[in-house]
Amino acid sequence: MNRLLVIPAVYTAVLLLSSCRSTDADGAAGEVASLDLGATATCEFRPLASSHDAVQLTDVQAIDVDGQGNIYVADPLKAAVVVLAADGRPLRDIGRKGEGPGEFDYIRNVQVLPGDSLLVFDHGLHRTTVFAQGSDKAAYLVDHAAQGLVPPNWVERVPGSPLLFATFRDAVTAGANGTNDADLKQAVRLLDAQGGLVRDSVLVTPASNEVLIARQGGSVAVTKNPFGRPSLFRVGDDGRIYYARGDSLAIGIYSTEGQRVGGFSLRHTAPRVTGSDLSAAVEANQGNQMIMNAMRQQAPERWPALRNFVLDERGLIWVGVVTPANEPTRWVAFDTTGKAVCSTSLPRSVDLKRIRGGNAYGVQVDELDVPRIVVYSIAYSN
Repeated sequence: MNRLLVIPAVYTAVLLLSSCRSTDADGAAGEVASLDLGATATCEFRPLASSHDAVQLTDVQAIDVDGQGNIYVADPLKAAVVVLAADGRPLRDIGRKGEGPGEFDYIRNVQVLPGDSLLVFDHGLHRTTVFAQGSDKAAYLVDHAAQGLVPPNWVERVPGSPLLFATFRDAVTAGANGTNDADLKQAVRLLDAQGGLVRDSVLVTPASNEVLIARQGGSVAVTKNPFGRPSLFRVGDDGRIYYARGDSLAIGIYSTEGQRVGGFSLRHTAPRVTGSDLSAAVEANQGNQMIMNAMRQQAPERWPALRNFVLDERGLIWVGVVTPANEPTRWVAFDTTGKAVCSTSLPRSVDLKRIRGGNAYGVQVDELDVPRIVVYSIAYSN
């Protein structure tokens, strides 16, 4: 089920990032090792739970877990945080569609804070809401649109700090001379608890090109790009910023001042995009000739090297390494030097979102692109 958006030529202006510091995810200088997937020990992932059929999700942007094992799911199209028990049973929804306190429009992130209070970032209303433990009533709101900045597209609390980590992304402009997707940038800024700017342009990177943009005349059609390169930030429990881009198997680690403090880069050749891969992507967009033509013209030679990465409480970095289309995704746990500690294989339909308390939490989509939450226990190899 591809979600298609056609944008008229009168689209909005672009966020300006020209004064920002640029960076990438390349590892430290020196000899670069190759990734040998066959040489890693196995970390066994045992299915533990999944969301019940009564839990009807439409999209999942983020997952977090509280001290009791309850699961919080950011579902933007439901305009609510879906709360599940540890065994996947539905407990309640937090919020509803609307603009009042405790109401939402398009939720991008949910984060359990110390004491099991809850932070919810709403991209549609450009605001962050915090709820006290167990409460469905908003404790306070942060209105990002009132701060004099272009509103962020992601917000979360920096662990051990009152500061907010926020990302800002260039907008797509329409028309024949609209923004080239490859030129779009995203920036990291630090905000105070009220949403005010503390540190500008901590990092600037290429934006994800996980959407495919097709232009014809004065219109733009946008759909999911199956071959897109994600550009991903994660904030670790150590308060550092981890960055990866899908076109290479590399992780950069940065302080909140934007200084590189670690990271690694590994040689890895991603699978080729085959004729069958391209045909499947084109056929998934039957009925929209503009998108089908763009899919053929913009398809890369190879798949991205990685699809996602997740940080665990042991300080390991779990990277979803892209494999050929008929094979499971290989999830490899690296330490911060790039040493592969262990790995596991999960169905391609599963994308990990969070690892907490020895469990891995992910999203599995069926053939109709309908998601459900899946939980695994992890048996580490050491």
